[in-house]
Amino acid sequence: MGACARQNCHAQAFVHAVQSKVLAQQQRREAESENDKNSVCYGSQLHDIARRERRAYESERAELLDERGKLLQAHYAGAIPIDLLKTEQERISRRLAFLDVQIEAGDMEYDQAKAHLNDCLALAGNCYKLLTSVDDSLRRTANQAFFEKLYAQDDNRIEGQIGEPFNIFFDPEIQKLKLHPSLV
Repeated sequence: MGACARQNCHAQAFVHAVQSKVLAQQQRREAESENDKNSVCYGSQLHDIARRERRAYESERAELLDERGKLLQAHYAGAIPIDLLKTEQERISRRLAFLDVQIEAGDMEYDQAKAHLNDCLALAGNCYKLLTSVDDSLRRTANQAFFEKLYAQDDNRIEGQIGEPFNIFFDPEIQKLKLHPSLV
């Protein structure tokens, strides 16, 4: 058997060993039903952050609209010249446009982040099943999604790095903290 064939066998053995380890972790997580809890917890944190940002932007937007009305009333009362009114109204309009974009972008970012997180959790929860149920070309794509790098060593060992965000999902320390929050 040639060196490339041996390295390929060793690479497959390494990937299978990692897949087996992931399966054991998956079975433990399924028994404790932590995937759903993690998704809900992290999703709720994302939602809280998005809501706080949105409230801050909406509050600033309301203040600017109020300021715009007061400026107009002051101009009608003769307290503010037209050139100053125009400058201030332009400043307020620019900031309002910025805030509107931020509010809309925040909504989209939250939705995208939540969808991405749910997709990653679904893949992480079923990666062994996925990797064993697809053909070689799709397995290669899946390995590229799960692993940052696979290294064939000179002594025919295969080492690898689990890629982001799966490295966080499979980190035993992170899992331990989730199972035992008092350790934080």
